[in-house]
Amino acid sequence: MSTVRAMLMDQPGRLTLSEFQRPATGPEDGLLRVEMAGVCGTDLKILHGKYAGNIRYPLIPGHEIVGVVEEVGDLASARWGVHAGDRVAVDAFIACGRCAACLSGNTRYCVEMGDYGVSMSAAKAPHLWGGFSELLYLAPGAQVFKLPDTCSDELGILVPAVISNALRWTGDIGQVRVGSSLLIQGPGPIGLACVAVARALGAAKVIVTGLPEDAKRMAMACEMGADHCLLAGRDLEGEVLDLTGGEGVDVVIDLSGSAQAIALTPLLVRRMGTIVLAGLSGGRSSEIPGDIVALKEITIKGVFSRESESVRRAMKFVEQRPGLFDEFVTHRHGLRDTVKAIEVVGSGDPSLIKSVVLPFV
Repeated sequence: MSTVRAMLMDQPGRLTLSEFQRPATGPEDGLLRVEMAGVCGTDLKILHGKYAGNIRYPLIPGHEIVGVVEEVGDLASARWGVHAGDRVAVDAFIACGRCAACLSGNTRYCVEMGDYGVSMSAAKAPHLWGGFSELLYLAPGAQVFKLPDTCSDELGILVPAVISNALRWTGDIGQVRVGSSLLIQGPGPIGLACVAVARALGAAKVIVTGLPEDAKRMAMACEMGADHCLLAGRDLEGEVLDLTGGEGVDVVIDLSGSAQAIALTPLLVRRMGTIVLAGLSGGRSSEIPGDIVALKEITIKGVFSRESESVRRAMKFVEQRPGLFDEFVTHRHGLRDTVKAIEVVGSGDPSLIKSVVLPFV
């Protein structure tokens, strides 16, 4: 193909099918034929102009990306360990490899580059910086992971973002260990993955909270190992305390981004417990009771995504658990229907677990 179709956003709320020239590649870069691109809550916030991070328009969204290597230079091939024809997952974060963040392994904070589908503007040549496109430019600093033959495309989009985040947020940040009790607020894809990770780490009690429209996700949480699934609301504090002997849980991970849910977390965690704030609230503020946080000596930790080592661990995690995440992808859309693919994330559709875009459908 001499031209490439992609969904271009020139302002919040407006995505149009556009064409770009197929870029030339050299020894240090490559091109990916995008087979599947996942949709998450971040994409919904970007679409509606409510994402608090750095957005540079025009933008090709899509940051959860799986595809087949179309072209790859010799140096890039050696760096990534891939060849043309290999199926790979691509991490959203592009690393310059020189700044302090990259050198410390925290590529999500690279100050020179950015992330696919979020902060890399399509105005920057060669323009193909997002997953809702037929081809993706594999920059020299891209983080590319070859998928084993046993790994489906559906599983591949979950590894770099969903499962790697669950591993880092639950184990590294939340310090969930053998015997821990954990409350997960928000049974989205990452919340469900946190259930599986908590069980693998040996958690003794896993509680998941959600809304009435989350019934399917709550049922899946129980299938993946949650001990209790509770409805968020005014009775939640009493239910959690009853389930924990009046103490509260060791760790709360909030993935909901709900101001009300976040404000409640100090009442749900035990003395000297930990709250992990992972859900983005779209700029809304939450009134956390500071006196309770101080008197109970609660630790509150914010998290933003993962580092490359978490992605490698996520790859091993799924290889050891074939079939565990097979039912996550519930909604598939062609490239022209990208807006529908994004909007369904915020629609309250009770059948939704994960929505994806298939660029060649």
